[in-house]
Amino acid sequence: MIFSIGSFLSFATLFKKNSKVIACIFLLYLWIVFGFNTYNGDYLVYELQYNRPELMEVGGKSFLYRKLIEFSSQHGLDFMQFRAVISLIGLLFISSVVFKYTKYASFVFLCYFLSTFFIDVTQFRSFFASSIVIFAFHFMFEEGRPAVVKYVLCCSVASLIHPLCAVYLIFMLCRYFDLDKIRKIAVFVLCFSFVLYPLGIIKKIAVLFMDESKSSYYFSGTFRTGGIIAWFFIIAAILLFAFLRNELNRADVSEMKESDENNKSAFQKEFVVCIEKITWLLLPLLPLLLYDVSSCFRIYRCMLPLIFTALTVYCFEMDIHTKKNQKNMFSVLIFLYALGIGFEITQMHSVENYLMSAIHDNYLLGG
Repeated sequence: MIFSIGSFLSFATLFKKNSKVIACIFLLYLWIVFGFNTYNGDYLVYELQYNRPELMEVGGKSFLYRKLIEFSSQHGLDFMQFRAVISLIGLLFISSVVFKYTKYASFVFLCYFLSTFFIDVTQFRSFFASSIVIFAFHFMFEEGRPAVVKYVLCCSVASLIHPLCAVYLIFMLCRYFDLDKIRKIAVFVLCFSFVLYPLGIIKKIAVLFMDESKSSYYFSGTFRTGGIIAWFFIIAAILLFAFLRNELNRADVSEMKESDENNKSAFQKEFVVCIEKITWLLLPLLPLLLYDVSSCFRIYRCMLPLIFTALTVYCFEMDIHTKKNQKNMFSVLIFLYALGIGFEITQMHSVENYLMSAIHDNYLLGG
């Protein structure tokens, strides 16, 4: 049932990419699959934490997540109901940004569904935390200091649910530096990271965001060839943005006319340029991926809904193509990019524990 409905919605999206009805149905489908899943690779661990929150560290780095568990439990929710509420809030956070920047939301949801959705079903705590960061992009383009405070506050809240989200504070650089300077910063930090890693300094920094036992495991020095494949997807996103931006033959945002249509285009262009900056700021992950593919690639993949939204805007709404077949070709590239990431994640994790269990085990759909 899950596979059949997902396949139908996927084909419907490919033929009607800008349908709001399909987008809303797709979003509802994602929530049903996510929120009412009854088993996956991490399910029993999360369920144990929910039923016995005292097993979690009282003042640990996931302090707010423990408080959410305690609050939910006190109000009579069982673990599956807790998951249903958390997944709904997370998906609404993400979709609020998607719907704000593109009318092709169903295509974004399709790319998300094919790439990282099923691993988010399994690792739902990091999903929820990163959805708060994505929601914070409502404030990224507001003027003044209050916008900065709102963004920092959202990232801080997210980091108290999953510590890795503290990394996303670096995205504030997008407000203060243009794309060229962001590139230089990213390349400098990347080169510096390759120097720092053999000295063990990065491992010491990692302890700030995770338990020391996890840090020792992740940065044990064992080379993982899967990291090279993960490199490809981060670099490919940078190249996709660069290619599409070069195709965009338009005036700067500041030079556009004050019509409603051009204001919308300027608004969208500001967004896609910001997301391109983010892909560059994530470039320093490359050396870490050689040793800890799953956790460090998570930092990148959690931002994929934003990346897919920006690429969709570029492809369908920025008037960068003069021929329909060119637009179709670029949409196929984005589609294949999403599919490739989904395949890579399948190689990283147990298919049975994260993919097949999400397809087969669902309270509302017969599992």
